[in-house]
Amino acid sequence: CLANISYERMNSRSMYMNKGLMNLMPSMTLWWFLLSSSNMAGPPSMNLMGEISLLNSLISWTWVSILVLMLLSF
Repeated sequence: CLANISYERMNSRSMYMNKGLMNLMPSMTLWWFLLSSSNMAGPPSMNLMGEISLLNSLISWTWVSILVLMLLSF
């Protein structure tokens, strides 16, 4: 939805052309940030809760998975 609004305003999909939209519509910048952070499993999102519950179930399944998670983290 936000990508379509950007395209309709600027008639371009280029990020170089759309970077001036922050000056034109500052409220849309907030929505872009909130939706992008929730897509990356940011703190108040359902993605974060899903990843936490996935890790809890993986650890409760087998304790060896803790070693694999530690190796993947670093």
